[in-house]
Amino acid sequence: MQGFLKHGPLTTAVMEEQLKVRIAIPRFGESVAPCFGQTSTITIFTVHRKRIVSQEDFAFNSRDSLDRIRLLRDQEVDVLICGGMQDVYETLLSARGIRVYSWVSGNAEDLIDRFLHGTLVPGGARIGRTPAAEEHPPEETPRTAEKPGSC
Repeated sequence: MQGFLKHGPLTTAVMEEQLKVRIAIPRFGESVAPCFGQTSTITIFTVHRKRIVSQEDFAFNSRDSLDRIRLLRDQEVDVLICGGMQDVYETLLSARGIRVYSWVSGNAEDLIDRFLHGTLVPGGARIGRTPAAEEHPPEETPRTAEKPGSC
């Protein structure tokens, strides 16, 4: 699956043809954690033909977001559904072929269901950008300093 994602989009039709899809969600209880860099638990769901067939929780002792990215790589995750995330981490994950749905909130299993039915959309907010960012070209958008490990 990882090889395919590097060459094309992950769609419902593609998922049905593949043996499995691995979806990671940083969690806070039953909901997606509000910040990728601050979560202490990530759950990885294995989905086969639109059904969750397994899930495994991974705990973190480190606050380093790069440790989370390494875990996703090592666990061959195809999709990350998360709350807040700095652009740099989203870029790193995308470069590894992991499809990222950031800036979403809600119950983890509901979000997976929305993803599987093609109705999950990433949120529009990004770290360091003002809500008016869509109204101005990137060079005119005011930016604030991003702090490593913060959302």
